[in-house]
Amino acid sequence: MDNFLESLDSHLSTLSDLNNQSYMFLDANINLLRINDNPLCTTYLDTMLTNGFLQVISKATRIQNNKSSPIDHILTNANLQT
Repeated sequence: MDNFLESLDSHLSTLSDLNNQSYMFLDANINLLRINDNPLCTTYLDTMLTNGFLQVISKATRIQNNKSSPIDHILTNANLQT
């Protein structure tokens, strides 16, 4: 997982340096609903935010056995208006 986070940080940094709107689509299997009790989630989120990216998906993308999790991720540095 450390290698993944280092690689993600490098890619996001490169995209950020291009100064263009960018999108990254991931099947990360990282449940961001567990941000309070999982250090991996915190590190993953910090990596995104440090490079100017936000997670677009805010609802569960996997629902199974009465459990849900947002494990599919779309990251962007675009200025999205709702």
